[in-house]
Amino acid sequence: MQKKALLALMLALALALSGCALVKKDLDVDNATEIINYKGQVVTKGEIQNQVNYQLNYMAYMYSMYGMQYDPTSAENIASARDSVIESYKEQLVSNAKIQELGLDQLTEEDEKQIEENAEKDYQDNLTSIKESNYANSELSEEEIETKAKADLEAAGYSIEEAKKSGKDNPAE
Repeated sequence: MQKKALLALMLALALALSGCALVKKDLDVDNATEIINYKGQVVTKGEIQNQVNYQLNYMAYMYSMYGMQYDPTSAENIASARDSVIESYKEQLVSNAKIQELGLDQLTEEDEKQIEENAEKDYQDNLTSIKESNYANSELSEEEIETKAKADLEAAGYSIEEAKKSGKDNPAE
């Protein structure tokens, strides 16, 4: 009888300890989780995480330019970046709501063309900067450097579409 009880206890313990590994998160569902919702404007967990990653990578890059160390994996730095990004999104949502309320969000064709030109220029400037800083002494071909630099920008959460969206969201900048 004791052997059966001991065996049952060990089996229950094994199931309890291994059961946690069976739970898997659906990354798409997790990233679509609403974090901020202000007057119908929604910011998801995925958007915030992309901006946090961008900010952490940017800070590491800037610190390295001055010969200093910055740990983008530090819990303190991640928390600080997350707080900063969330605060920034809150301010942006309130500002956007006021802009819409006043009807200042209607862009002319000239405005949209200027925003696209600025986004293209900013993207190319960032791409050039990445190529010069990360691949200046590389033996890779120009096409390979271009591909890697674009991948670096993408990994940092920056794309031409994101630049255009930012320009439309903040046309005065």
